[in-house]
Amino acid sequence: MMAGFRLLFLGPKVGRWVCVAVAAFAVSCGEKESSDTGASVSDQTLEIKADWYAQPTHAGFYLASANGYYADAGLMVEVQSGSPNDNVRQLVAQGEIAFGVGRLEDIIMAIDRGLPLAVVGAYLQRIPLSLMVHADQEIYHVKDIGDRPVMATVGSLYLPRLEAKHGISFNTIPHMRTIARFISDKELVQQCYLTNEPYFVEKAGVVPRVLPLFDAAVDSFRVIYCRRSFAEANPEVVEKVVSLSHRGWAEYISEGDIFETAHRAIKERNPELDMEFMAWAREQMIAYGIVTGGDSDVAALRGIDRERVQEMCDELLDLELVKRRYDSEEIAVWSVIDRVLSKPIQSDET
Repeated sequence: MMAGFRLLFLGPKVGRWVCVAVAAFAVSCGEKESSDTGASVSDQTLEIKADWYAQPTHAGFYLASANGYYADAGLMVEVQSGSPNDNVRQLVAQGEIAFGVGRLEDIIMAIDRGLPLAVVGAYLQRIPLSLMVHADQEIYHVKDIGDRPVMATVGSLYLPRLEAKHGISFNTIPHMRTIARFISDKELVQQCYLTNEPYFVEKAGVVPRVLPLFDAAVDSFRVIYCRRSFAEANPEVVEKVVSLSHRGWAEYISEGDIFETAHRAIKERNPELDMEFMAWAREQMIAYGIVTGGDSDVAALRGIDRERVQEMCDELLDLELVKRRYDSEEIAVWSVIDRVLSKPIQSDET
């Protein structure tokens, strides 16, 4: 199901640039009244805020919203797109919004910096973050890169993780937010999302090869998170939001054309994306096992366990990216997660 790779110049709402640094803010004001008490949660709008402009990598949430799954469960849920200027973790920590989505390691680092967050579910078993090279170069693994320049976002966490795992050192140059240099420079290695830049590269007449980080043993997955106090005070509400989001994701990668509902909702929020690109991005997600981790069982998209979270905590400590060792119990609200995982993904039949 893999489509041909295809990108020329990235507009601000198409390119995805990663910065994992988490600012250490004090959280003492701006919280929504009653947001953690459960007293009137059913009357509140619960936001799920993405960490970038509306994209197919957020599609499951948009599908669940557009098809009324949250509303049918008696919840007022608003799926919001993000922007480069949004500090979603801080907004969640302050109670300005209810839920955020992001990579597990970023949430652990935010907790280390004092933000009162907790993971309550998973939804993408692999991240599409990759390195991109010219297909006619003899580069098949990150260990083949050598001293070639690697254009990457300054401060990207995946770089020290790759270097530590494989005993290598990258010749890193700052990301210029364009693929123009990549197209003209066969020696250049560029950070990309396999659901994004390769599409436009091939449109420009260049065939890229993608080196997904998960193939280089850099484990990461995307999670849903909220304030720990909110999850502990409103476990049933949080369980519903997570479970219904999983339904949206399961239907997004299912056979048929239901995925187009999500793409229409995304396009309303991000008109720069066209339907052809979004269909290609979805095919990439399926072909690379981004949602389920390559498992044929769609329920695998929800996969999260204490061991995997603990391994991430320990790796971050080894890299001196957190101040102390964290136990997986400090990172997630397992009582909610365990209840979600104990039930099948919802459908019209359940």
